[in-house]
Amino acid sequence: MSVIHEEEYDFLLNTDDELMLVFYGLDTEPSAPTLFLRGRERALLTRSASEPQICLDDVPEEIWDHLYAVKKVLVCEIDEDGEFKHVYDVPVVRE
Repeated sequence: MSVIHEEEYDFLLNTDDELMLVFYGLDTEPSAPTLFLRGRERALLTRSASEPQICLDDVPEEIWDHLYAVKKVLVCEIDEDGEFKHVYDVPVVRE
């Protein structure tokens, strides 16, 4: 499976203390998305089996602590105007 390296993203804690991932999204709807953690080196978002995985480069150290403490992350894909395009929960899988 091919990989897209995403450098423009943010992890945030929302008002409900949920960890959120925000990035410029793709046009297609996600299908069975999953966030895979490989140690503290790599976070890979799989939106669907037919699309490339999205590698989140340079995840800050303090975010790794949050990622390993949660079972899911709220993903907010935005368009070029900053409007929400896709919003969904994604399970976190530690490999």
